[in-house]
Amino acid sequence: MLTIKELSARHLAWAKDKTQLTQLDNDTIKVESPFVDSFNDGLAIYVVPADKDNQIMLTDDGWTNDNLESHGLFLSRSPRRLQDLVQQLRVYGVTFSDYELTITGSQNDFGRLKDRLLQAMIFANDMFTLAPTDTSRYFHEDVEQYFSANSIRTIKNVSYVGASGLTHKFDFAIPGNNRVPMKLIKLLGNPNNPIFAQSIFTDIYETQQQQTEATNYFVFLNNEKIQSRGLNPDILALFNQVSATPVPFTERQRFLSTFSE
Repeated sequence: MLTIKELSARHLAWAKDKTQLTQLDNDTIKVESPFVDSFNDGLAIYVVPADKDNQIMLTDDGWTNDNLESHGLFLSRSPRRLQDLVQQLRVYGVTFSDYELTITGSQNDFGRLKDRLLQAMIFANDMFTLAPTDTSRYFHEDVEQYFSANSIRTIKNVSYVGASGLTHKFDFAIPGNNRVPMKLIKLLGNPNNPIFAQSIFTDIYETQQQQTEATNYFVFLNNEKIQSRGLNPDILALFNQVSATPVPFTERQRFLSTFSE
């Protein structure tokens, strides 16, 4: 029988094996991650010295902005979307400057800094998943409107330190009480992207190891454009390994009583 512990070990081994570091020059190191974007291109970040001793800066070298523009989203033309992105990035300790995502810290914190920046890049890529015929909305807004329209009080962007010491962010939390468990919610705008799904799996698994309060986990899946193909059963099975409930957005009303508890 496949256990959560075995699956987590496989995921961590895969992430370590697929991460490659290349010295580009005396001051720049390229870090190629196992994660890919919606075009199946690998996510890479760059490490350069910062102004202070023993400090480094990690940057996406403008990848996030370029990727959004390739999907027709120009942050330079949308102050509101730019503000949304900047606010979300603060949760990761990441800044957006000169169209680059950056994070700065001690060389000793390289692992944590790398993880934070990659999470922010994945989040931004997934957050701004737009419907092909409607570039005025993105999935995060639709889920937030669902909760608001049904008078469900949520807390946005909550973070927990996982078993590995890294921070894991959840898009929404619904507080519990002595009768009802707390609910932590992740969003998956690209519902059949296995790499993003593995990232969510890690967030949930790592948080579960440290969480002392009774908690249920949910993943909203943006399935409106893929109803004819259906959701990837391997991704659903992955969430099942950590007892996370998938919520296809087209079936969200079916879960209304659960979220209203």
